[in-house]
Amino acid sequence: MRSLMGTELMRICVKEDNDDFPSVPPGFESYTSFALKRVEANEKDNDKNLTSSSTSASESQSTQVGNGVQISDTAKVSRSLRRRPWINHGQCENGSEEDCDCERHDQNFSSRPCLPKGVIRGCPDCPSCQKVIAKWRPEEALRPHLEDAPVFYPTEEEFQDTLKYISSIRSRAEPYGICRIVPPQSWKPPCPLKEKSIWEGSKFATRVQRIDKLQNRNSGTKKSRIQNNLKRKRRRCTRMGVDNGTESDPNAVFCEVERFGFEPGPEFTLETFKRYADEFKVKYFRNDNLSHPSANTTIVSGTSEPSVENIEGEYWRMVESPTEEIEVLYGADLETGVFGSGFPINSSQVSDSNEQYIKSGWNLNNFARLPGSLLSYETSDISGVVVPWLYLGMCFSSFCWSSSIGSGNGLNMYLNPRVHGSIPMEGKNSTREGVEKTARWQCWDHLRWEAMGVYMHVEDHHLYSLNYMHWGAPKMWYGVAAKDACKLEEVMRKHLPELFEEQPDLLHKLVTQLSPSILKSKGVPVYRCVQNPGDFVLTFPRAYHSGFNCGFNCAEAVNVAPVDWLRHGHIAIDLYREQRRKTSISHDKLLLGAAREAVRAQWEITLLKKNTTDNLKWKDVCGKDGLLASAFKVVLFEPPCKAH
Repeated sequence: MRSLMGTELMRICVKEDNDDFPSVPPGFESYTSFALKRVEANEKDNDKNLTSSSTSASESQSTQVGNGVQISDTAKVSRSLRRRPWINHGQCENGSEEDCDCERHDQNFSSRPCLPKGVIRGCPDCPSCQKVIAKWRPEEALRPHLEDAPVFYPTEEEFQDTLKYISSIRSRAEPYGICRIVPPQSWKPPCPLKEKSIWEGSKFATRVQRIDKLQNRNSGTKKSRIQNNLKRKRRRCTRMGVDNGTESDPNAVFCEVERFGFEPGPEFTLETFKRYADEFKVKYFRNDNLSHPSANTTIVSGTSEPSVENIEGEYWRMVESPTEEIEVLYGADLETGVFGSGFPINSSQVSDSNEQYIKSGWNLNNFARLPGSLLSYETSDISGVVVPWLYLGMCFSSFCWSSSIGSGNGLNMYLNPRVHGSIPMEGKNSTREGVEKTARWQCWDHLRWEAMGVYMHVEDHHLYSLNYMHWGAPKMWYGVAAKDACKLEEVMRKHLPELFEEQPDLLHKLVTQLSPSILKSKGVPVYRCVQNPGDFVLTFPRAYHSGFNCGFNCAEAVNVAPVDWLRHGHIAIDLYREQRRKTSISHDKLLLGAAREAVRAQWEITLLKKNTTDNLKWKDVCGKDGLLASAFKVVLFEPPCKAH
């Protein structure tokens, strides 16, 4: 009996999780809370004499239970302290340095509460519906003060030769990194995408963009560490019945830990996406926000239409100082070989009076392989480099800082199915169902990998890019010239150190914005460019660009490589070698193709007296000090580090 009672007593004393065991006798509760903290070494030394005597007394009063089982008063005190609800055990429990560090991270993390949802998208009945709760805040606008990039207005004659005109403006435009080209008024190409069968029948996939997280977000590593510590502390405090000072709802504290990227969104047709985009813009900039004097709007059909300046100020407010979660959708990097191009590619798409646009050098389906472009020696139809990409935007949908059109993912580098036979675009075997199915598969596969954090940037090799807007609301661009590219990269690394520590190649992920105001304040010149329907935007080699859309619009873009690009292309190859990045085109292949073409042109000029325009172009780049000869010297005689 004695043995049984002793065992029973030991069980009661040792068991910690017995909620029936009273924490303190009734009437002895304290109403003043306090926190336990570690005692520093010097304090321990000062109190050594005082504690030694009490320790001896404590040891002499150890209790014997049953068969020689001893439970010291120290152990009982340790356990009983856990049951004091007025003691905050959340600080530095067990006195370990690791827990103290985690606590400090917890405090920093909790200072950034999760934002309320500003847009609720989708429901069980309709995944593409939306409820816009957020409101425009014109009084908090953060529109950057920037100089505008140059705008060029070619004449009818200048507009005839595409690469010649680009070469003629290069010296004036390249210092800005970006420029706008407004075609002559007579140049109005028809857009096949507006045909009813495509407008209402062809579907495309979108990606979800969290605007509030483009600049302000924690690194995934830090969030994971903080979340694990918070979960551990919550479990410990719940078991001990101690309030650790956190909210009861774990979803209010634990932010989702994942590598940041643009997740896949719902599918749309052009018709339904326009409706979705227009509805978002109208609800966000609704009339009850027009009391502020800076809210300069135009009334269109009874609704308010914000100015481009209004939208720009609101966009950067959300990016820099967000007050709600803002989700928008973007149909980006769409394969024109599958979904279709905004330019006509065959006579069945245009009337007899518009056949000139099929062969025009400004038709982006022809642009990459124009005579004089080294991409004409690339035999593969590389999507996004040689074959244009399509971009379907809505208000606030963004394209983040990058140095080329080759934005996005190596998984987007599909071969043109029209050439390689995966989808017959013309003839008896062509079916719209097959085209749409493959388009959806390619887009969703790309987005699936992107959402998982698998980024394989399509190497742009510092190519030129040309973007044309077919229709819609303006597109806002920001450009940083090649000479300031290193400054931009340095500022971004200093301003977002945790993100770069987690992902050193963050700028290749194309998911991060940084306000032009911040860049400008750090000495990086940034230029603004507003693209309207019918305008071209040209970006130069190694120049950085970013921007966003002011509403529903459609744009198309592709790369080009004039001979003057060769020096930029070789620098890109050295960079990729240092960074161990894969290439999407062979620089040597393009260089040898140019050399072969130059020899042919020289032979025809010298022996056959064929002084054609194309032959004379090659004559200008040949010779001892010509661009082509200089490019070969760099490849053959200069080591990579010196060339870089």
